[in-house]
Amino acid sequence: IYNEKNSGTTFMQWKKGIKAASGKYIWIAESDDYADRYFLERIIPVLNKNNRVGMAFCNSILIDEQERELNKWDTPYLLANNKNEPVILDGKEFCFNYQIPKNLIPNASAAVFTREIVINNLEWIDTTIKNCGDWKLWVNICLNYDIAYIPEYLNYYRRHSNNVTGSLLLQKLESIKIIKEIIKKKYPKEETYKLYHSLLTWSFHPASWVEKYQFNHSNVRYYFRNNISYISLKYFFQYTYKNIFSRG
Repeated sequence: IYNEKNSGTTFMQWKKGIKAASGKYIWIAESDDYADRYFLERIIPVLNKNNRVGMAFCNSILIDEQERELNKWDTPYLLANNKNEPVILDGKEFCFNYQIPKNLIPNASAAVFTREIVINNLEWIDTTIKNCGDWKLWVNICLNYDIAYIPEYLNYYRRHSNNVTGSLLLQKLESIKIIKEIIKKKYPKEETYKLYHSLLTWSFHPASWVEKYQFNHSNVRYYFRNNISYISLKYFFQYTYKNIFSRG
C-alpha cells in the first residue's frame, strides 16, 4: 500500500497497515532493518503457546549505514535461570520497572504483537507524535498483557545519521507527555512513585539513560506543565533535594 504523499508521521502508516492486515500477528518490518532468518520461527511459537502474552521481542544489534556493528541491545537482567529459553514476564511489572523508566524495545522490528488487542484499541497508536509512538504502544500492551522476551540476537536495526530518533529533545518532550497521560489513570502508590520517578528523570536529564542532572527553567517547566498538584510538588522537592542539596 503506497502513499501518494508523506503523512508526516510513521505511526499513521502503522495504523493503516494494522487495519489492512488480516493475520493473527503484526510485525512492523521496517525497510531499513533486517532480521535473522529464524526470527519468526523463534518468536511465533512463544505467542501461540501463551494466550496471555500480547507481544514478544528479542535482542537487537545496532548497525550503521555500512552494516558495521555499533552496539548490542539486550536485557540480561530479565532472564530466568535458563538463559537460552524465552521468558514470560508479568506485563505490568515489566512496564513499571523497565519499559516506562527506559524503553527496552527501542527497535520496532524486534517485536511481534497480537493484532486483535491493538485493532480493538487503536487509540494506543498516537499519530500526533513522531518519535515515541512505538514506546507508547508497547507501554499500553504491557499494562494489559504479559510480555515474552526471547534472549537471542535476531534483529538488526540500522541507524542513519539523519534518523528521527537522533533528536533527544523531541524524544524527551514526547516521553514526558506520555508519562503524564499514564499518571492521570491513577495507579496505586508504589506504581505512582515509579511513574513520577521516570517523569522527573526525563524532565531533568537529557534522556532517561543519561546520568547528568540539569536543573534549569526549561526542565522545571517541562515537569510542571499540566502537572501541578500536591503529589507532583512533593516528588519534585524530594528529587531536587536528592540531586542538588544532598551533594553538598
